[in-house]
Amino acid sequence: TIVEFLEGDGTFAAGDRAGSVLVADDGTGETLFVLQSDGPPASVASAGAGRLFTSTASSSVLRLWNVPAATLAFESERAMPSGIIDARAAMHRPAAFACGSQGGAMVRLDRRLPAQALSAHVNCTSLDISDDGLFVALGYSDGGVRTWLTNGRVFASGLTHTAGVVLTRFLGESRYLLSVDNVGVVRVWDLSTVA
Repeated sequence: TIVEFLEGDGTFAAGDRAGSVLVADDGTGETLFVLQSDGPPASVASAGAGRLFTSTASSSVLRLWNVPAATLAFESERAMPSGIIDARAAMHRPAAFACGSQGGAMVRLDRRLPAQALSAHVNCTSLDISDDGLFVALGYSDGGVRTWLTNGRVFASGLTHTAGVVLTRFLGESRYLLSVDNVGVVRVWDLSTVA
């Protein structure tokens, strides 16, 4: 089960293994509506302005939902043939980013275009987008941590661990990025010094 509080509208979304995404009032717990998908969601996230972003692990499809109307606003082509581990929508751009065994990819949320591979690296294990919507960070099983501007341009690629990365998260502002590897090493990167 995946749960995400949706910013600014007093609701939360929860995805289950059957492919349902329940949207409920976070004060009362009352179910507002249920969205059906073609498989278990890999991610559920707020996309700002009353929108909900979901991705399906098996079909690798990214969806943007209009929450107040409970309607589908956009559905991508298959983003990653081998499946999605994690995905997030950029808050101020019509783009989403997906992470999976084939690496990382950017998907337009306003036009049905093929996914754009971010690099030749494979086995993406973690993804995060900064709160200001400017940066995306991906962690890889080879210990690499790479960041891009949300327009798809490379920002920093020399950040490394000696073990596979399991978590990447921006801290408050986009200047600092936290990464954790699978042996427990935690690093905080000051991105203002690597630009």
